[in-house]
Amino acid sequence: MIKQCFSNQFQTYSVEDLKKSRSLPVNIKSSTKYKQILTSITEIGLIEPVVIFISDDGMQKILDGHLRVEALKDLGISHAHCLVSPVDEAYSYNKRVNRLTILQEQKMLRKAVESGVPVEKLSVVLGVSPSIINTRLRISDGITPEVIALLAEKNISQNVFDVLRKVKPGKQLDFVTTMITLNNYSRKFALSMLHSLAPEFLVSPPDKISEDKDVVKTLARLEKEMAALQIETQNIKDEYAENNLNLLIAKAYIARLLNNNAILHWLYDHNIEYLEVLKTLSGVDNLDNMINNG
Repeated sequence: MIKQCFSNQFQTYSVEDLKKSRSLPVNIKSSTKYKQILTSITEIGLIEPVVIFISDDGMQKILDGHLRVEALKDLGISHAHCLVSPVDEAYSYNKRVNRLTILQEQKMLRKAVESGVPVEKLSVVLGVSPSIINTRLRISDGITPEVIALLAEKNISQNVFDVLRKVKPGKQLDFVTTMITLNNYSRKFALSMLHSLAPEFLVSPPDKISEDKDVVKTLARLEKEMAALQIETQNIKDEYAENNLNLLIAKAYIARLLNNNAILHWLYDHNIEYLEVLKTLSGVDNLDNMINNG
């Protein structure tokens, strides 16, 4: 059974009563992110509600939305729509947030434009130039629908789409399938495949003269990119090995905690949801037996 994480409706609270759960950088209000939020709220109001936790003494603690609250204060807006979380844990909230991919962002921008929102209005709200908005609106131009479907939920750089557009539609699918198989969506990897591709698969094949003239340069660049790719792959392997070791250590430690009857009973009585998570991480099959035996 899935436990509900938030109340069903927004609730309105005074901005002045919302307390920070962490300190903000001194120069945060000069950042691009803060300016975008400030402009967005000025133009169309608060879209994403602030997430808060209300403690037993009534304190309204901000879990997510510190910059939004600061922007509301600077704009003289006294109240904010909030989602109330039953758990005082910002990590639990943020790890469940699905960030927009570049193709999902394009879909939203296109829908806004088709609904009559001017590009200039979008550029003001998002804090970027109209040319950037137009570029994002055309990000999937020249890409086959099959590739778009495969990449819809992948976090990919805009530069990768620039590389894909240089490849004929029939070969784009092979490119993306390889990237998905190896879980590598970097521009370097896309370029390494592009440079090793036969000219007949390119949208604009180079002429014979320029091809012969640049072959040494191309091979040198390919060698450099492959070397960089190998280093990147090795770094991923090293990071995976280190994370795997940390996981084994953490798993053993959690198992020791769950073998302590006092800790086990306290979790069972006060934080059953944490106990279920620890059970999963530790690999313990049946906690009920441990509880009963304790």
